Amino acid sequence: MFKTMDEIKISVIIPVYNNETTIVRCIESVINQKLDGIEIIVIDDGSTDNSYNIVSEYSNKYSNLRVVKSKHQGQGLSRNIGLQMAKGEYIGFVDGDDAISDVMYERLYQKIGDADICQCNAWVVQSHNEHKAELKRFEGEIEVKDRVKYMNEFFFTYIHSHGCCNKIYRKSFLDVNNIQFADNAKVHSEDLYFNILAVKKLNKIVFVDEMLYYYYQYKDSHSRSFSIEKIRKLCSLFDMVTNDEFKYILARLGVMNICINLTEFNCNYSEILSRKDFRRLIKLSLKAPEAFYQRIVLISLLVFKGKIRIWIIKKYYGRFRRENEK
Repeated sequence: MFKTMDEIKISVIIPVYNNETTIVRCIESVINQKLDGIEIIVIDDGSTDNSYNIVSEYSNKYSNLRVVKSKHQGQGLSRNIGLQMAKGEYIGFVDGDDAISDVMYERLYQKIGDADICQCNAWVVQSHNEHKAELKRFEGEIEVKDRVKYMNEFFFTYIHSHGCCNKIYRKSFLDVNNIQFADNAKVHSEDLYFNILAVKKLNKIVFVDEMLYYYYQYKDSHSRSFSIEKIRKLCSLFDMVTNDEFKYILARLGVMNICINLTEFNCNYSEILSRKDFRRLIKLSLKAPEAFYQRIVLISLLVFKGKIRIWIIKKYYGRFRRENEK
């Protein structure tokens, strides 16, 4: 493992909340990494099952694994606790219901060079153990000279994924720019918020086109569990980040993200569509580079009401959800 703080290459932060059925798979995959010098920080987010006891047993066996028990406050603030504790040159994240290849951190560590972030591809593991690639196939080193252009070409198109678990981040990059997770009580998708902050400051990123992370999808998974309350929090998230030169492209991303999630429901969308923060996002996104047809869709969301708006959202944004589910 390692003996001194200087030998810690990567600090891996694992938030855990009632993951007793999956946490062994997760922990074992991180412990068995080929790369030496990995620090494992587990934040038990107020679990009410046996998760804490399971992880504590591992901490007694492995000197590089630390466990902190906290009150339940969500993944975002739990990860921030881990960031405060981390001593590695780089930071990685793994969720308690996922797993990683035994060479993931070795590959990312070898490839990152002087970049701020290194990202790999990932498998989405569905029921019956079916695997599909999460991201488009892409590999290379990108020096970011125009961050708005990068956001439009890489972040909006999801080449740069909105999750944080298939990446390592240079810790000094996060510290200098004060990049932390938002409180889940205020926003939905704290990973997305974290990556928006990172892209706003990004200088260089390396993409590794290998499937090294395993996202396990369950019917009740955090990432697949949508509700009107979570859509409200998405509105709040994008309202928080659309305050600078990135506001137009992020507003466009916000409208798309929110409307795709709305298509999950057979209900009246009037509450969301009448929100001031959502209507602000639409107005800002009209100033982003858009195809003519997309601008017509956005204007229609402002002009029309009732069933016509619902039909527009289901017809136009529903196709993106169906493409993601293939």
